[in-house]
Amino acid sequence: MSDRPSYRLSPGQTEDLVRRLLLEMADHLETHRPDKILTAAGRIALIQVTTMSPPLGTALRAKAPQIDAPITRVAYATLLREIAGAR
Repeated sequence: MSDRPSYRLSPGQTEDLVRRLLLEMADHLETHRPDKILTAAGRIALIQVTTMSPPLGTALRAKAPQIDAPITRVAYATLLREIAGAR
């Protein structure tokens, strides 16, 4: 048994953190060029600048909708808020 502390998050902690990160992403999209189109590459870049943690990046990619058609940054932010359960 190791005496090193564990920095792993519980599933509940991870879910709460992902929800908060989705809201952070939505805030960014709403305040930085909200009327511009968000591309699929832009979605990935947004996730990468939101977290450098591979597990959290994977969780955000799973929650943040894929971009299949043109969508404004502010419209995508609305989707992220809905997924995060924000009003």
